[in-house]
Amino acid sequence: MASDYTCTLKEETLQLAIKELNENPKTRILEVKAFRERILQYTGLQPRTDTEFLLRFLRARKFDQERAFQLYLSYYRMRKEDPKIFTGLKPSCVRHMYQSAMSFPHTHRDREGCQIYLIFPGRLDTSHYTIEEAFKVEFLNVNKMIEDEENQVRGFTLLIDYRDFSMSHFMMMNFDFAKRVSKLWQDAFPARFKACLLVNVPSFVDIVITLFTQFLKSKLAQRVHNIGSDWKKLHEYIDPSCLPVDYGGTLPGLPTNESWVEEMMKCDEKMEKESKFGFVDDTLGKDSDRKQQDAITNMVGSYKKLSTD
Repeated sequence: MASDYTCTLKEETLQLAIKELNENPKTRILEVKAFRERILQYTGLQPRTDTEFLLRFLRARKFDQERAFQLYLSYYRMRKEDPKIFTGLKPSCVRHMYQSAMSFPHTHRDREGCQIYLIFPGRLDTSHYTIEEAFKVEFLNVNKMIEDEENQVRGFTLLIDYRDFSMSHFMMMNFDFAKRVSKLWQDAFPARFKACLLVNVPSFVDIVITLFTQFLKSKLAQRVHNIGSDWKKLHEYIDPSCLPVDYGGTLPGLPTNESWVEEMMKCDEKMEKESKFGFVDDTLGKDSDRKQQDAITNMVGSYKKLSTD
């Protein structure tokens, strides 16, 4: 497959990718080619293999071909194993959820250049909508934001405001859902979550935080910070010039989500095309893992690190 890929990273971000993600501009396309060839050998899978898509997984796993490959398989297994979330998933199907402005990207980045993603769980109308519908919006949003190569390298900072979060929201949380969501984000999605900042947290939400963090790996759990209303602590992560006065900042208010909703509603066709990729039978490729292991063993070394010669 010929590549017409053009890198859109800013020079500063490219240098960060080289330093932190083991990305080598000279061998990048060769890395993608090797990754693609391995994926195409995998039976039972109708894969998406364009360069832009594959780079998400390589960057998310610091160009470790083996770990990127496992992440790629987990991504499609997730979609197959959770049909309640992913069947027919496209923005127009949850248009009503977008009207609540429950989550959307900020127009500013944090001090490390991470994309700030704003989430307001208390805005979910629990009398009409389910937590699964809310999660559909989260997946669609992050799936869209990750198209930006800057976000693939810089990662995301989640700013979760629990204002108006009530007992009705609390009752929607459960053990199985927390486990499923935690596993999805850390093991099956090609995004780098650099920090999770919780503000305006009611005391009873501590139980929710504990529920989710127990399923997180140590590295991710350490990135969850209960800021409460300690704005000085929040400003260690996000400059006050990027925050509204409600958060001790200088902006008159947070941005609205109208332009984001408009952009998302244009993504239906893209999501419909993406839904055609994935596992084509009920085996989820698990038999292929076993059958192909011997054939792949001798190839892994070249996947790990390609020569620039």
